Amino acid sequence: MSAVDTAAGPSTAATPPGTGRPPGFARRLLRRPLAWFALLWLGGVVLLALAAPWVAPMDPLDQDLLAVKQLPGAAHWLGTDELGRDVLSRLLHGALPTVVGVAQALAVVSVLGLALGVSAGYFGGRWDAFVSQVVNRIQAMPTIVIMLAVLTV
Repeated sequence: MSAVDTAAGPSTAATPPGTGRPPGFARRLLRRPLAWFALLWLGGVVLLALAAPWVAPMDPLDQDLLAVKQLPGAAHWLGTDELGRDVLSRLLHGALPTVVGVAQALAVVSVLGLALGVSAGYFGGRWDAFVSQVVNRIQAMPTIVIMLAVLTV
């Protein structure tokens, strides 16, 4: 064995045979059955949210006061609410604004986190210490307190 072979050490143990490099993130992720389940579930939610106008059995705002708080059945798969509205239709139509809101929040957090992380790594020193302290303080706050403050505004 040469010095180059021994220098590589345990890092090559996780590499696929014959490639000489570790598997990528996507390949490692897709080897896990739970990851497949999560991706299929998320894809299904997004597809149902986009297809809500065609898939939903009823208009989500139609009220039927004779069908108040019905249990799930053939007419209403998830039952009805206190105004007789179909819960499945409301769920399907309410999914799209939620998915869009989550995507927007994810985009904003990703851009801010990337900008702060890259700037802290590039400039270092006091700026890095300041960014680290701000992030530590934000993460130390209980989430419920932040949500209550946002909802009050």
